[in-house]
Amino acid sequence: MSDANTPHGSNQDLSTILKVVSFCIPLVGGILWLIKRNDEPVAAASAGKLALIGLVVGVVLNVVAGLMGGMM
Repeated sequence: MSDANTPHGSNQDLSTILKVVSFCIPLVGGILWLIKRNDEPVAAASAGKLALIGLVVGVVLNVVAGLMGGMM
């Protein structure tokens, strides 16, 4: 039985470029997750995880930059 005929959809992961974009621009990762969550759950999970990681990294960097700016 082929994976294409399963009700859970494709088991293919995101391409590397989409992973990078999902990390750097979390909004794009969130949109990719919404679009792919039913048809491509593995790709959707990658997009969602990288979007969350990118969001957290962005917040941490902004907090550190704000603290460093306040010290100078």
